[in-house]
Amino acid sequence: MILLASKKKLQKTMKEYWHWYNKAQKLGKKEKYKKAIACFEKALTFQKEDYWAWYNRAEALYKRRDYKKAIASYEQAAKIRPDDYWSWYHIGYIFLEDLDQFEDALTYFEKAQTIRTDDYWTWYYKGDAFRHLQDYEKAIVCYEQALILRPNDYWSCYRTGDSYRQLKQYENAIICYEQVTQIAPNSFWPWYKQGDSYRHLGQYEKAIICYQKAINLEPDDDYAWYNLACCAAKIGLIDLATEGIERAIQLSYHHQTIAGNDPDLKELKNLEIF
Repeated sequence: MILLASKKKLQKTMKEYWHWYNKAQKLGKKEKYKKAIACFEKALTFQKEDYWAWYNRAEALYKRRDYKKAIASYEQAAKIRPDDYWSWYHIGYIFLEDLDQFEDALTYFEKAQTIRTDDYWTWYYKGDAFRHLQDYEKAIVCYEQALILRPNDYWSCYRTGDSYRQLKQYENAIICYEQVTQIAPNSFWPWYKQGDSYRHLGQYEKAIICYQKAINLEPDDDYAWYNLACCAAKIGLIDLATEGIERAIQLSYHHQTIAGNDPDLKELKNLEIF
């Protein structure tokens, strides 16, 4: 009799659990996250150690931008399944993308990598965390690992270029940006930053070509016009430099003040715009 009563009690408990859990899932699909959270919490009163209730509760909390509670809920899920990649990954993601707590993000991404070493996104986001911490050498290592997993990935290649650029390793930055322009030839920023890198190396002709490519994509970018003007002036292309600085000032008047004190534009000082 005792065993029968115990079995019936367990069946009732599980019935209650599934009622609230399924209700929460339906509410979540309808984007009624507050009500879904309440139902997940009700389900957890019947099954305290249920991984999916904690995990999906965390998802709903995240949708409501309640990031700290979402982290706590993912951590509960991770305690139940310590070898589950996704809980650790999502905690790292929240710390990185939503809370700007980059060292904490790294801690959790590294936990995720003890479970799954070959996941592109963990390597990529680790790179982002290191980049935000201005640890560019480690960022490059992570982005390069991501590129092994996705050889033609725009963002990993682009961010590798950015990291080299921050280290003033402009030749390496150019290699990365050139690869990005092969992947996405109509993307403005790789052309623009490639131009900047050539400019830092004093290769003004190549810089001009890149800035012109960038301008063709975004004709109203004032900095592309301004930097084009500076490079053109450095190699005596006065007409092109004049066109560039006039366009930059038309787009953003503050360039007039900057240009007046810019040694790269000293050949243009006789223009009326100064």
